[in-house]
Amino acid sequence: MRPLACVLVLVMLMGGARASVPAVGTNGAALDQAVLDGAALLQRAESLIDDALRSDDTATRRALAQRAGAFYRGVQMSGVRSAGVHRATAHAEWLAGDDGRAVLELRRAERLDPTDRRTRDGLRALRAQVGAASHGGAGDAWWLRWRGVLPRETLLWSAAGAWALAWGAMAASVVARRWVWATRWTAGVLSALALACGGLLLLDRVALMDDANVVVVRSSAALSGPSDAVYEAVHEEPLPAGWEGRVLETRDGWARVALRGLDEAWLPLDAIESIGGASGGTLGKPE
Repeated sequence: MRPLACVLVLVMLMGGARASVPAVGTNGAALDQAVLDGAALLQRAESLIDDALRSDDTATRRALAQRAGAFYRGVQMSGVRSAGVHRATAHAEWLAGDDGRAVLELRRAERLDPTDRRTRDGLRALRAQVGAASHGGAGDAWWLRWRGVLPRETLLWSAAGAWALAWGAMAASVVARRWVWATRWTAGVLSALALACGGLLLLDRVALMDDANVVVVRSSAALSGPSDAVYEAVHEEPLPAGWEGRVLETRDGWARVALRGLDEAWLPLDAIESIGGASGGTLGKPE
């Protein structure tokens, strides 16, 4: 690994390495216990990361980071949904030498907070490290690219405000009986803006429920068909962990994946993992 790439990735990931456990509610003892467990796991994970960063021995550092990653995943399993926790998990996975899962966790952080610059910079650095920079990531559809610059909350309040102003304009035209066409035209424009914002939020919600976008978490040969005994590899070298793509179909323990910048290829299901949270073994339905 090139020293400059190591330093760059470490800087990007350290920006979000400290995560907090947000309150998830107080409706019952089970929820309270989940918060307490998540906080304890987070504290233990951060302590292990500190120990790993202080260690000069590569094997020791990786072992400590692996344990920290397991604790961070425990925080996630406790019900905490936080981009910061996913960034911290990515930092631990990267320190442990698992570039594939580091990319996976950063993509999950990006789903929760697409506007976070630390996440985007970390992804850019990791993609360069695994050799995927020239091809980019799986990418968003054009109608979802607003997520990288515009917070969801801003879009939500814009939709609500435009809708309220539209009704206010309509009410004013009825009460004042002046400038009727102007106020109704204004109400129409505001209503269209509200519906457009609402539509983008709906598309965003649908995208969050999509499990087809995946990351290669284990280096694997990319084949021309769903069998390593019958089909040949479509690339001379195995596909490195950390590459991203989209599952098109699954069959007999294999997935046909559209890889960004490359042709489609068949990969073992256990070599990929969904950004949406499903492991490769649960992606799609076998034909």
